[in-house]
Amino acid sequence: MTDSELVLRAIDNPDDFDKIVEKYESKLFSYISHFIFVNKEDTEDILQDVFISVYRNLESYNPALSFSSWIYRIAHNQCISFLRKSKNKYIVSNTPTEEGEDWLENIISDENLEEEVEKEISSEKIQNALQKLDETARAVIVLRYLEEKSYSEIADIIKTSEGNVASLINRAKHKLMTIINE
Repeated sequence: MTDSELVLRAIDNPDDFDKIVEKYESKLFSYISHFIFVNKEDTEDILQDVFISVYRNLESYNPALSFSSWIYRIAHNQCISFLRKSKNKYIVSNTPTEEGEDWLENIISDENLEEEVEKEISSEKIQNALQKLDETARAVIVLRYLEEKSYSEIADIIKTSEGNVASLINRAKHKLMTIINE
């Protein structure tokens, strides 16, 4: 079933909203936890706020646009709101990532950056470096390499042009490598 069909079903019958939750819960949980590095409870709270916002605004969703980008934009905005409310800009999670290190290696190997850094960079070192990036840089890295979003989707989520996304990713990767090399 397509996202548009899920949305229409959920609008017609609110009991079907759980299908949207089932489809996006783990993806958004992963995005939130990697974007703002909070503990599991805070991640779950933010995720709950995301789904409440989606539920309340479902009828305003424009089916001509990507639902995935729309729901990720809501999650992104909830994360930014959480960061603004929190005293510390970067909150360190006490839980390790569950996805493995493949996405982290993609950051390093993309565009032949593997020559710039050692191959034995640990997941922990990259996670620590990600925490030192500004919100936009961290968001584009996580969206591109962890969530595997296209430049178009990232542009929709962070509300910028596709050309700017390419520049943001390139700058973010170089900042990340600089931090790692320090």
